[in-house]
Amino acid sequence: MTMQRYLPSSLVVAAAILLAGCGAIRSIIPSANAPAGPSYFSASPFLSTKNYVIEYPVSQTPSYIAKGSDGNLWFTTAGDINQITTTGVQTAFPNGGGFATHIAAGKTGFLWFTDLNGNIGEIAVNGTITTFSVPGASKTFDIAKGPDNNMWFSEQSAHAIGRITPTGASTLFVIPSGATPSGVTAGPDGNVWFSATGGPNVMEFGKVTTAGVVTEFPIATGTPGTPGAMTKGPDGNLYATDSIGGVFAVTTAGVSTYYPTSFQSNFENGIAVGPDKQIWISPGDSADDLTEFNTSKLTFGKAAMVPGCPNGGSAAIPRGLALGPDGDMWFVTEGCTYVGVYEEKIAPVGIRLTGEQPITDPNYGFELGYFNGTTSMTSQTVSLPAGESVRFQNVDSTLTHTASFLGDATQSSAPWPPSFNGSSTQSPANTVISTSGFSTGPLNPGKSSLVYETGIPGFYMFGCFFHYNPDEMRTVIIVH
Repeated sequence: MTMQRYLPSSLVVAAAILLAGCGAIRSIIPSANAPAGPSYFSASPFLSTKNYVIEYPVSQTPSYIAKGSDGNLWFTTAGDINQITTTGVQTAFPNGGGFATHIAAGKTGFLWFTDLNGNIGEIAVNGTITTFSVPGASKTFDIAKGPDNNMWFSEQSAHAIGRITPTGASTLFVIPSGATPSGVTAGPDGNVWFSATGGPNVMEFGKVTTAGVVTEFPIATGTPGTPGAMTKGPDGNLYATDSIGGVFAVTTAGVSTYYPTSFQSNFENGIAVGPDKQIWISPGDSADDLTEFNTSKLTFGKAAMVPGCPNGGSAAIPRGLALGPDGDMWFVTEGCTYVGVYEEKIAPVGIRLTGEQPITDPNYGFELGYFNGTTSMTSQTVSLPAGESVRFQNVDSTLTHTASFLGDATQSSAPWPPSFNGSSTQSPANTVISTSGFSTGPLNPGKSSLVYETGIPGFYMFGCFFHYNPDEMRTVIIVH
């Protein structure tokens, strides 16, 4: 075993990429962002009306992304391993001439990555990189933490599944049929599972016990394309992408079922469980959206368009995909230089008059009846992240309320209308709350609104149709 260690020096830290605050939020109109490519490719027909994505520009095209134990995201590029906070601040750690591809969290404080030169790398969350050579390997590919707390990876040249311990000791377990592995993940049954092509089964799934015993299973008959990235699902099954679109469900008995999409993509690149406990897929070479698969209904649901490459470039092709510590879906883009965040978390805003204490905000004056969360007894100037989902909840026990947009505030004052000038008509789900005429509609005691969107940054006045004038029930919502 040959080991090389790269320590983050003051020079590395000084050269780190610090891009705080340079994320941009883009509302993507699906019809204006149709994927380029052959005519037989088409965008998902299940496009969500929620299409807010934050882009964080990066210096090199990213490859794959994973959540670290430090509450940040980590992604690979040709020359670096990169940390990005949930607010977009980036730090790059040079990889010493390697070319990292897949990355996954290991034990607390560390992530592991594969390298196109056949090595396996480890990076501590402080930026220390350690590279381990793997005897017999020349093309390590996917990597995941196993049920035994070792890291497991697919080795394509050796037609094997590999194991590497936290100290860097590696072992290759050859696939008996000679199939070439692709995706790898820890299964719910205490084994490591993989997807593969070639061998007598042509396409297959397989499992490896932590002792290294390999079992292969033929894929569902009549399946088009080839299986790729894998993940453990929320329902006790495993899920894998298909190279031309669709998803495989695989039981721990090795029985696979293919669920096709009504649109075609090419080289599905990423798969992960989302914040709603459903399967999210990042399509491949032609589709510029994120697609969701419902494991209960066994149907494809909403999909989200993603912005094209910066400066008017080509369509962005999502590649790696990970659920972030902020409850949102993070992805990297093939051929583009940005990391994207699909804002999925639903922020709650409480509404109450009975027993609620008002405040006099130094910028906006008297405020009453609205607050972040659903439990505060003291009113607040509400603060919401841009591009997020939001739900209003009436926590009063006897009174009906609305949250209705009244107009733009400024950063230092609120030109409150002398009387309620908003709407009490319920706006459709996913409406941006700063849209003229926006309202939750009447919310009876204990009831919640539809899910809406915070939209772009700004300062917005809100009031209650029923109690704005008699009780001055109003607040400013700051979207930032």
